[in-house]
Order: sequence, then structure tokens, then C-alpha cells
Amino acid sequence: MTAPAQHRTGWIPLAMAGLIAAGYADLAPLSLLHRPRVPGDIAAAVAAIVAAPVLPLVSALLARYARLRLPGLVLVPLTVCCAVLGVLLTLAAMMDGGSALAFLEGLMLTLAVVGGLQMLGRATEAGELAALLMALPTLLALWSLATVPAAAVSALKIAAGHPYCIARHGDTHPIDSWAELRGLSLYTTRTGFKSTSHWYLHAVLIVEADADWSVWNWSFGAMGFTPLPHPDWLTERAGSECTPEPSFLATLAPF
Repeated sequence: MTAPAQHRTGWIPLAMAGLIAAGYADLAPLSLLHRPRVPGDIAAAVAAIVAAPVLPLVSALLARYARLRLPGLVLVPLTVCCAVLGVLLTLAAMMDGGSALAFLEGLMLTLAVVGGLQMLGRATEAGELAALLMALPTLLALWSLATVPAAAVSALKIAAGHPYCIARHGDTHPIDSWAELRGLSLYTTRTGFKSTSHWYLHAVLIVEADADWSVWNWSFGAMGFTPLPHPDWLTERAGSECTPEPSFLATLAPF
């Protein structure tokens, strides 16, 4: 008798893992490592946060092309450790003043990593289980990616040929890449978001028309920029983050 052929991870989990990597991946946290005397635990947490979005894709590629399979004695403890670590990092971010979107991103990313690991299981249902666990994280990734064209179209429509720029509220420079227009990169993570003493917007669009500047606030509800009639009323004034320039979007790098 011949041994049964080893199952191969299908295209659906692989595609889902790719979408998750595209929708979630962010190298911005690495800037924290440039600070002097970064504690080892902080550096490890940053590395885990940066690596997490690509782990499902790495698992999918290893499962499909390298046919890597982990025994249950390895896979189960590894899954539990990743789940616990993801939850702890998410809760730590919330204690530092994170928003509901940050909480949702942390939970979905944890679920994606756990789902990705299941593709390395030896059971024939490993791919189906992975796809089930990664379903919600994939939907969030699609929403994140859909924000890019929505923000671009909204900005171009409002600017109507006038100079404009897009920046995160409270920054001193505009966004640098198209990747920063993704929903999971565009939302604010600043402490005090919508508290009684601070109100941080997700992102602002500044348009220069007829020697006058107008400020617009990104709204996830409207999936577009909405007028901000009184930017000076905010504790952190909006409207000075960047200088409008012609064809701003054309100057952005892909990543």
C-alpha cells in the first residue's frame, strides 16, 4: 500500500493571506527603534507587530510550496502563544490610548496569524480551518485597501485642480506614500482621541484655492473628506500639517 498523498494548501487561503499582508502591513512602528536606549521588550514587541501581517502569507507559502507541516505538539502551543501575545499587545495599545479601530485591528490581526498557522497543520481540513479563521481579517483588509481609491477620488474631486495635500492630523509633514491612504494606516492612533481634552482627526485634506486654504476631515463613515469649518476650535489645530502643492498624489511613492 502507498502512503496517502499529503494535502496541498489551496489558492483561497493563499489569496486571503496575500490580501491581509497588503491591507495590514506597516513599517512605521520601526521608527520607534531609532530612539536611543530602546528597551529590549519594546523592540521585541515592535518586531512582532511589524512581522504579524506577513506571517499568514509566509505560512501559506511554506504550506503550499515547501509542504511544511507541523505536528500537533508543536502547532497547538505555537497557536496558543501567538493568540495570547496578540491579545496582550492589543490590550497594551488600548492602555496607551488606542481607539476602537486600533482594538479591532489588533484582534483581527491576531485572528489572521492564528488562522495562518493552521495551514501548517497535518489535518486535511487545515486549509478550510485557516480560511474560516482568516475570513473576517480578510474583509477588514479589503476595507483597508478600498480606502485608497476612495480617499484619492475624494481629494481630487474636492481640490478640482487646485493645489492640495493630505496629512495625519497633528503631524508636521504630509503622507509620503499611497500605502498610507489605506484605512488601517490612515486612522489616528494618538492618545486622547475624542476625549474631553483632545480631539484628533484621522487625516486632513488641505486645499489652496483663490489665496485661501480650506481644511477637510477624513470620515470613515462617509468614506470621503468632509468640510471642517472651524479647524482652530480643536485643541490640536488642523490645517498646518502640510503645504498644498499641484498634483500631490502624483508625488507619492507606492509604499
